[in-house]
Amino acid sequence: MLSTATAFLIVSGLIVGGLAAAPAFAEPDPPATTTSETPPPATTPEVPTPSSSEAPAPSEPAVPAAPDVKAAQPDLTVTATVEPGTYVIGQEIPINVTVTNKGAGVATNVLGDTSALAGSDISTQPGGWRKFTPFQPDVPYPAPGGTIEAGATEKFVLQATARKRDATDPQLRIYVRNPDELTPADNEFVLTVPVVPASVTGTLAGVVYGDANDNNASDPGEELQDIEITLYPNNGTTRSVSTDSHGRFDFGVMPAMQYSLSTRFGEAQGWIVEYVNSVIVDGTATSANLAIRAERPLSQVLSAKAEFGAKS
Repeated sequence: MLSTATAFLIVSGLIVGGLAAAPAFAEPDPPATTTSETPPPATTPEVPTPSSSEAPAPSEPAVPAAPDVKAAQPDLTVTATVEPGTYVIGQEIPINVTVTNKGAGVATNVLGDTSALAGSDISTQPGGWRKFTPFQPDVPYPAPGGTIEAGATEKFVLQATARKRDATDPQLRIYVRNPDELTPADNEFVLTVPVVPASVTGTLAGVVYGDANDNNASDPGEELQDIEITLYPNNGTTRSVSTDSHGRFDFGVMPAMQYSLSTRFGEAQGWIVEYVNSVIVDGTATSANLAIRAERPLSQVLSAKAEFGAKS
């Protein structure tokens, strides 16, 4: 059995030997410290400004502006007036027409015409439009028309005739047209034509005389008796009367209208009687004192004589 001292020595040796034999442990390195840096903000790279010595970049070519079509178009206007006077059914009525091109373009192929408004019976002769009428002799309808320069004016005199008059005066539409017109709305004009109504009456009477002294006046003793005078109204049937011993004829009271007068074959008792193309009955006294002139035929007033001046 070991003594207490011996045991103490053994234990102490084991402890000292164990400590000597055990491996040495190194202290762990402290954890690495990482610093998180914030990246700088992104910046837009600067574009260098070219110096004044550098040539500028080429520009895009300019696109030409579209032409102003309206500025080059013609623009016609129409106005019309009636020549002052008193007019009846069947009588020619002068109409003054003015056509102006107020546009910047030339008006070509301009044609003028007229038409009666509803309820009116009135017409015009196309010849008054001159070359601007669509009715040209030997030219297919419609004719090509005329030309009106920019800023120019053309004037026309049309002859209108009313065939009847109802409760109101007839109305005539006067218009022009061309293919390039800017504002067609003012290419026409409506004209009211004053016409004496047929309800107005007047006496139609006069005298037939043989102008023996050729002074174009009825003198005593020149009256021609038993001359048959025929009356032709603008519408209706003809009538005939004969002159009395004073050379007078009388058709009585007639409605306002234009009439014509003639004798049979234009001759009477060796006289040639004038054909009266227009007699106006308008309610005044002018139609009650007509003077119809007759003259001798040339065979009665001219003579021929021939003689030789020398022997042949």
